[in-house]
Amino acid sequence: RYKASHVNAEPVALPKNRVGNAVPSEISGVDFAGPVYLKENQCLFTCAVYRAVHLELVTSLSADAFLEVLRRSIARRGRPTIIYSDMVQILQVQEIVNVKLIGIKLESIV
Repeated sequence: RYKASHVNAEPVALPKNRVGNAVPSEISGVDFAGPVYLKENQCLFTCAVYRAVHLELVTSLSADAFLEVLRRSIARRGRPTIIYSDMVQILQVQEIVNVKLIGIKLESIV
């Protein structure tokens, strides 16, 4: 243990959109957590550049409920240009988001 050599690992390159300058919440991630109490879930928005967190309560996991939560998040934090998610439900509303909220790109991390 005293004669063990140190491991020199190469640092991993971060994605370009996580390293550059951006407005807070411009590049975001979204995920659902919950239920908190009986039936309410939480929608968790995270900023990919500054690591800020924004929580919203959701009554259901439908596309309409997600759009409502997304509108509330945009009203408080500003409009993101890219939203990363690993949820299939979110990716199914990509056409709705592109039509109603022009300029937001939903991408999968899976």
